[in-house]
Amino acid sequence: MLQKSRQQDLEEGTLFDDDLEDDFKKGTSPKRFNYGELTTTNNNFSNEHKLGEGSFGSVYRGFLTEMSLTIAIKRVSKSSKKGRKEYASEFHIISQL
Repeated sequence: MLQKSRQQDLEEGTLFDDDLEDDFKKGTSPKRFNYGELTTTNNNFSNEHKLGEGSFGSVYRGFLTEMSLTIAIKRVSKSSKKGRKEYASEFHIISQL
């Protein structure tokens, strides 16, 4: 049986994935949306809704009709130079705003 240490999980980013998932389940993080829901808020990530680009990828403006709420959606690029650890840290900070 292969066991990984907590440090290995931290380095690989899997612990952060689990932490994010736990936060969603507990209701202590922002509402989670599926990809289909997000694409309908901004015309399938069209350039007219693009706000800018950061180290993780592009940021788009969207509008949630059922909540009458304008939102920003970060679409992480496959070529992102940042890792899961940095993304999880940013997510936790932003979710507390």
